Amino acid sequence: MISAPLFQEYFQRYKTYFLITLLVIFYGVGLVGLNSDSREYFLTLSFFNLALSFFILLLARVQHNAKF
Repeated sequence: MISAPLFQEYFQRYKTYFLITLLVIFYGVGLVGLNSDSREYFLTLSFFNLALSFFILLLARVQHNAKF
């Protein structure tokens, strides 16, 4: 099992790649779902996809200091 500090360091180092991969998976599943017979079900889930995208955008933002 991975210890918490080691996982946090790994996540911080590869955070962008992890979040992009997560979005690609969700968008890919959404595209396949919208082109299938269960299109109505996936249309109702589009709000959750937008909320997930917004949450990932907040996670990926870069913190800046006011100091130079």
